[in-house]
Formats: sequence, C-alpha cells, structure tokens
Amino acid sequence: MKSVKEILVDKTVPILVHICKIFGLRGYSNLKKEGIIQLISENVENPQFQESLQYLIPNNGTAAFILNACVANKNEISYEILRKEVLLNRSGSSFREVYRVLLSKYILFESEESDDDKVFLPKEFTNTAKKLITRKLKVEEPEEEGTIAEQDIESKKQEKIPITKIEHLLHSRKYTTVENLQNLLMSLDLKISGTKAQLIERVLYEAHESLENLLNYIFGKNELKDICRDFELPVSGKKEELITRILDKLPPEFPDKISKEKKVSEEKTSLLPSQEANEGKGMASGQVESQIPQAVEPTLRPKKINLLNEFYKFLKDLELDYRTIHNVESLAGQIFSIIHNMKLMKDEFKDIEINRDAKEQVISIKNAEDNIAIFVWYFHKKRAPISQKQKISYNIVTYRATYSEKLICYIYDPAGKLPQEEIDNYEKLAKIICKTERQFKE
Repeated sequence: MKSVKEILVDKTVPILVHICKIFGLRGYSNLKKEGIIQLISENVENPQFQESLQYLIPNNGTAAFILNACVANKNEISYEILRKEVLLNRSGSSFREVYRVLLSKYILFESEESDDDKVFLPKEFTNTAKKLITRKLKVEEPEEEGTIAEQDIESKKQEKIPITKIEHLLHSRKYTTVENLQNLLMSLDLKISGTKAQLIERVLYEAHESLENLLNYIFGKNELKDICRDFELPVSGKKEELITRILDKLPPEFPDKISKEKKVSEEKTSLLPSQEANEGKGMASGQVESQIPQAVEPTLRPKKINLLNEFYKFLKDLELDYRTIHNVESLAGQIFSIIHNMKLMKDEFKDIEINRDAKEQVISIKNAEDNIAIFVWYFHKKRAPISQKQKISYNIVTYRATYSEKLICYIYDPAGKLPQEEIDNYEKLAKIICKTERQFKE
C-alpha cells in the first residue's frame, strides 16, 4: 500500500495547493513542494481529519463498490479492472460520475508520470473506506429497474451533440458533472450556485487559471485518456501531454476573453510578495499565517453572517446530483457533504458547528451568535401522498420546537407530485425549498 506522501511525489505544486484547499489545510503559502507534501501527509493522520474525511466521500453504493474494489486489491488497481468490477453492479454513467468525484476530492489518485492506468487509494484512507463499504454494501438497494436504460439513452443524446470547443466538452454530461465544477469553484473561493452553464462561465472566465490547470483539476488521467480515445487522439504520455492534445483538438470558444482574464490575474499577482521570496525565508511546515498586503486583508477576515438567510439562499441555488438520490438518506447525505465542504473551504464558515441527525434527517448549524436547522424530506412518488404531506407538517412543527425556530425545510419531489397549495401552507411555518428532478435537469 502506498502512503499519501509516496503518492504526492509526482504531483505539481499547483495540484498540491489545490489538494490543501480541498482538505481545508492552511499554512502552505510559503512552502516549497517538499514542505507542502509533508504538511498534507502529517494532517491526514490527525483524528480530526480522519473524522472529516468521511464527508468528502459520496455516501452511496457506487462509491462503496469502487472503494471495495480498491481495498480488495491492496489499495492499488488498474482502471480497466476497477471499471469492470464496478459495472457488475452499477451502470457506466454512475461509475463515471462517482469516480470523478472521488478523484476531484483526492480520495483516489492516478499515476501521472507513466503510461500505466493504476488507481491508488492512500493507506491512510483505508479505515474510512471500510466503514462506508460495510455500511452501504449491506443495506444498498439495487438500482431501480430502468435506471441504466434511461442513463444510456441520455448518454446517446449527449453523443449526438457535436463537440468542437472545450466549452462543449464541459457542458457534456458524459464528461463533466455539476458536482465536479462546484468542487473546483469552492476550492477557488468562487460562488457555486447557478446553472451548469453559469458554473462553466465562472470556471473559464473568473477563476484566473490557465485552461491547462483547469482541465488538470477537473479530469483525472484515465478520464483524459477516454476523451482522447473518443476524439481519436493518442493516449500515451503524461497528463500534461493529454491535456495539450485535447486543447489542440478542442480550442476555447473565446480565447481572447480567457487571455484577458489571465492577464488581469497576473497583474494582481504582481502586487503580492513573490512565492519564491517567501520560500526563501525557510518557514516551518506547521506555520499557518502568510504575509498578506494590508489592501487585501479585510476581504479575508471572517464576516458576521445571517445563518438562516445565507443557507436558505445557498440551498435554493444548489444544484444536486439528482441521479445519485434514491431516498431521504442519500438526499440528506449529499446536502450534508456539500455544507461540510463549505465549512472546510470558506473562512467565514470555519467557526460554524455542523451536525447531522441521521435518524431524523435534520442538519443543525450553529455559531457563537445563532443556530438554525435544515429538515430534509424525499417526497416518494410510490408512497401515499396524504400521509407524506401530514408528516411534513408534523415534522416542521416538531423540529422547530426541538432543534431551532429558524428552520429550513428542503423537499426533493422528483416527480413534481406535491401541490403548490401544500407548499404555500408549509411556508407559513418555515422557509421552504422544493425541488423537482426537471429543475435539476434544466
């Protein structure tokens, strides 16, 4: 089994910094490559990190099958073998989506310096992976009848859309998910609300990153190989070579706009002390604070926030991965995971305490000044609608008394069976968000 330290040796400094942001680590700004690797490897063994690690992993059966295949092969497996093993129980589209999430959150790693297709699970993550495997593979229900066929039809529709620009590739559901884009935007301190088109615009034109870096963050090496195969490009070489081939084949639609934004970013960067100058100071790996000019300091200070308004707006704009939601547990798990990632990545949320009552499907959020609760409900189309409506009303009243008067009720109604009249009645008791599958597809 390989450790995190051994796996990170072939990663570039920008990727290592990106990993620090995903893991919610600090103190990397003034470190050289070896120092950043040491910082990460020391932190992943901390009990606090181990506890938070579970929230980076998708809480679903597909993730459990992927991790189970890795653990069964001593945390090192070929991509092709991994894919074949998971496809015995899950659809191809489900595998691709969850595999991308595991890569984007750096739970799984790929070898980037050679032509092999090995996938690694760091040995420090083994215990957390086993907990998910034990929990999900015992209770996970098989995929609903027709799910795979529907996903295959959707994939075929996507294949009919001609892809000639990098924007088209990012829009394609086959290659890019909303969750991957949101993870990238969160790590870059950019808004994650809005439609997929808005997320892509933000990634390309507000991130102040080169296209090469962006593709490096979004796609793993084996995914880039799959893209190259689809466009009849060579699949040999390092990750950087694969990205270059793809960009040669699929140039950006507005290269001037990207160049302009990159130039603006470089001008802003020139106002800051150079990284080389800071590295020369030989600061210890555990040092957290970095030298920041007075001009930008106020934007980095935690600001006082209204929890109810902030999370209501956040949840209302949030794009969930509806294809992995099959019941209230998977719905609450996905929302809790995203909120927990916000806490790790946003300074203004670092002092917030988040807890999930898995039995009641209530997420409690509090800071020194305030506390709110989020009640999650999956409106099941096959269950009696009258009893579900009554249960929602009862729970809103109960949870306001038990958890907090400031309650947000998040209802996912895939088929759109809940009448607007009922939603209006609920809004007299709490802040209500009601989403349908169609809204997420649009």
